[in-house]
Amino acid sequence: MATCCDIHHQEESEHQSDVHQAIALSEVFWPEFVYHDGRVYLESAPDSEHYLEMLLACEYDKTTVQALCNHRHLLEYCLAVDSKNTPTREQLIAFGQRLQAMWQAKLAQDFPNLNIIVAFDAQDEDPLDDLQIVVYEEEVE
Repeated sequence: MATCCDIHHQEESEHQSDVHQAIALSEVFWPEFVYHDGRVYLESAPDSEHYLEMLLACEYDKTTVQALCNHRHLLEYCLAVDSKNTPTREQLIAFGQRLQAMWQAKLAQDFPNLNIIVAFDAQDEDPLDDLQIVVYEEEVE
């Protein structure tokens, strides 16, 4: 009698490829966030020289610097997975909404005392390459 593992058995190289894709996708949907200079950054803190330049350019507005460092274009994620097929606008919006929900959950878990916003607001006039998701913290006054 065949088991489910027998039925779905693949060549080792194909299986390894699937595992690498699964890991890459999990890092997109459940990324690492780091805390740097009182702010949360996606994947890594900005390098010190670049960070200082950005602070100066943004008149020391850490929220703006954080948003600049933490914005991601959705189309880039999709093309990294499948460079031959450009997703439709509806597919990118669905992807962005799911990503927004997952990142917000991750941030609430990792940084429960911070008021971090995951913004995804697709406008009708936005071209595909302008659809982006942004992570930033609201200023507490």
